Amino acid sequence: MLTYKFDCNICLKVEQCNGSNIKTLKTDWKVFSDQLWTLPPGLRLMECQGCGNTGIKLVQNENS
Repeated sequence: MLTYKFDCNICLKVEQCNGSNIKTLKTDWKVFSDQLWTLPPGLRLMECQGCGNTGIKLVQNENS
């Protein structure tokens, strides 16, 4: 399945609590659901593959 890179605040906080001194953390996200018809084109409900956090992300250059 196709994944995208986005910042994840939850994974970042976990890494910082484990002693990492990082400011941002890009993780793999995949499309969680395409069934949200109320979202504008390009926006998708995505899920972080690290922690399971969900969020609405702008997906560009999508091959339909």
